[in-house]
Amino acid sequence: MSASTKKKLRKEQSLAQLTEKQIAEQKEAKKLKTTTIIFAVVILAVLVGGLAVMIAGAYNNSGITERNTTALTVGEHKLTAAELNYFYMDGLNEFYSEWYNSYGDYTATYLLFMMGLDITKPLNEQVIDAESGETFADYFADAAVNSAISAYAAYDLAIAEGKGMTELDEATVELTMTNVSDYALTLGYKNTDAYLKAIYGNGSSSESFRNYLEILSVSNAYMSHVFEGFTYETADLEAYSNEHFDEFSSFSYLTFSLNPSTFMVCTAKEGEENHVHSDLENETALNAAKAAADSILAAKPTDTESFNAAIKAIDAYKDSDTAICAEVTDLMYSEITNEKLASWLTESGRKAGDVTLLTNETTSTDADGKETTKVSSYTVAVMVGRNDNNMELVNVRHILKSFTGGTKDQYGNVTYSDEDKKVSEDAIKLLEENWKGLGTEEAFADLAKANSTDTGSASNGGLYENVYPGQMVASFNDWCFDESREAGDTGIVETSYGYHLVYFVGRTGTTYRNYMIENVLRNADYNEWFEGVHAAAKYTVGDLSMLKLDMVLNQQG
Repeated sequence: MSASTKKKLRKEQSLAQLTEKQIAEQKEAKKLKTTTIIFAVVILAVLVGGLAVMIAGAYNNSGITERNTTALTVGEHKLTAAELNYFYMDGLNEFYSEWYNSYGDYTATYLLFMMGLDITKPLNEQVIDAESGETFADYFADAAVNSAISAYAAYDLAIAEGKGMTELDEATVELTMTNVSDYALTLGYKNTDAYLKAIYGNGSSSESFRNYLEILSVSNAYMSHVFEGFTYETADLEAYSNEHFDEFSSFSYLTFSLNPSTFMVCTAKEGEENHVHSDLENETALNAAKAAADSILAAKPTDTESFNAAIKAIDAYKDSDTAICAEVTDLMYSEITNEKLASWLTESGRKAGDVTLLTNETTSTDADGKETTKVSSYTVAVMVGRNDNNMELVNVRHILKSFTGGTKDQYGNVTYSDEDKKVSEDAIKLLEENWKGLGTEEAFADLAKANSTDTGSASNGGLYENVYPGQMVASFNDWCFDESREAGDTGIVETSYGYHLVYFVGRTGTTYRNYMIENVLRNADYNEWFEGVHAAAKYTVGDLSMLKLDMVLNQQG
């Protein structure tokens, strides 16, 4: 596969993991904090359906060949084709699920037009590098090989340090195997092996699948242990902050772009088709856009109201309902795509209320390779504020009573009536009264476990740790980061999800800024360790031809 193709694939994969405000390093950090319990749940989800890749075809062969063909050797471990298929198929499921989580019903269209991947055709029939002839099947097989190498290399390190399966790991694997067996019977398979064969292909068995789960349980736990093991002194964080100060700050600003097309006076004659604007027409329109931008600048807008008033004062925009400034709040520096704007916002002495005019340019290359740069539009920008993210992270617990009922429109959006909301509000007020009779954090946690409809935190007593500004929805966020908030405070907050009874555990003593910096340093150190482990692993790639290279991601398409 060419370097450009790999880069494109990596880009598409990363797009499937967008979060609200975290920078790229935090996204990776979150991925690395994998526990064996979470892993087992993911594996089970893959097995029982949902967004799992749909399997094309039946498997009627004995699997003897797959169980006796070495596909990969890592150290002393020899993986058969059947065993490597676990990594291959689960990898496909992970890729597809991430894409689906990002693009939903548009996944097939997105993959086809952005990556050239048709989910209704076999992977080994779709070439992604014409020069080498490499297919999508080859790419995913390569990913499976690398996953297996990392897993077994980390597993060997863990065993060497005496970090094998824990009682919890063993219980989790056992529960997973029991559930798989139950689903096999429910779906009409004669036994677990037949079910695994349908999912993973010839040669799959309960014994080898259990071993697969155990290997990953140990290796994932060990990698998480290594990741968490890196520590940093305050001086380390401060030094990095000083060197990369702007990167961990966020900015609020207003912008409005003026495109020459808005001011174009066309000289096309009546009935004339395919009119091409002359150089004079283009220049006149550009000058008009510049004059309009200058008039906004001269008005010296400092907020949304004055900015929009200056826009409406321009004849070309006075009757437009959409000609308003864009409001950007607390956007991380790394996410500001306009380099000129980013540079202006971070200039020394920049303050709220400052206004500027930015010239946007495009560069084109002619047949002889000569580049031409020309002005394409203008942008007026107003600085609203800068946040260096020195607010402390907080720990909170909450109990959610979700809205029920509601009316769904044709697009699937649900609207809740006042009566619907009151049911949730009354339920949360009753829980508040119950808690007041006890008054302890432990009692609150018990109430959350028994009553919260937030499946992501109920089992943990409603606890969310290291909450950073902007992570939660606005009303919840505002309650948590109220400057007067003290440990032990409780309150009722309404969000789009329902009513929350919130318990403020306290501030962590770590700023959001240092939290981000530590994640960057930790991620860099972990990646260096991980790459070293992978590079040091002794492995040999064998026969990969028996992987499910003819896999169809969705045969219903």
